[in-house]
Amino acid sequence: DLTEEGLVSIFEEHGPIKRTIVIKDAEGKSKGYGFVQYALEEDVDAAIKAMDGRQVKGRALKVDRALRKGQQGRMDAEQRRKQQRRDSSRQSAPDAVDDAKRTLILWSVPPKVPAAALRKRAAALGEVESVAVHAPLPLPAGDERLASQHGRERVCIVKMKTVDAAKQAAPLLSRRKFHGVQCQCRRLSTLALKPGARAA
Repeated sequence: DLTEEGLVSIFEEHGPIKRTIVIKDAEGKSKGYGFVQYALEEDVDAAIKAMDGRQVKGRALKVDRALRKGQQGRMDAEQRRKQQRRDSSRQSAPDAVDDAKRTLILWSVPPKVPAAALRKRAAALGEVESVAVHAPLPLPAGDERLASQHGRERVCIVKMKTVDAAKQAAPLLSRRKFHGVQCQCRRLSTLALKPGARAA
C-alpha cells in the first residue's frame, strides 16, 4: 500500500518536502492517491513534469496540482463550456453546408402562387421541411460576388429533408410551370459556388 514515507522516497529527488498525506478508507487502507507538499513552490512544477506518467510498482503515476475545495467544480464547469464551444464550432460549418445542399431556390414563380401550392409540388418529389415564398435570397455572409448579382432578388425557398431529395427535386422543379410560367430552380449550394467549381 501507498504510505507517507513511500511518497517522500518517490518525490524527494525534486526538492525538500514539507509533508505528505495518503488518503485512506474506513479500514485504513490506501485509496491509491495522496498529496505531496513541497517546501519550495518552484519545485512543484519540476516534480509534476518529471513524475507525471512515471511507472511506480507497475502503475503510471498521475501527478498534478491539488485544487482547493470548490476549484474542481468551477474547473469542471469551465471545461464543459469550452467543450460545448468546441463542439458547436465543429458542427456549425458542416450544418451550414448541409442546409445549403438541401435548400432549393426558385426564380420566376408568379407572386400569386401560395406557399401551400409550392409545398404540394415539392412534396410530390420528396419530403419537405419548410417553404417560403417571395423571400430575400439567403446569401452566405461576406460573399460580395453573390450579393452584387442577387442581393435584391425575391425568390421562393424550399428546404427538403435530405440532400438526396433536393438533388432529385431541383431539375424536376425547373421543368414545372406555375400559372403558365416556367420557373428556374437550383440548390443554394450550387449558387454559392465560385465560377468553375462543382457541388457534391
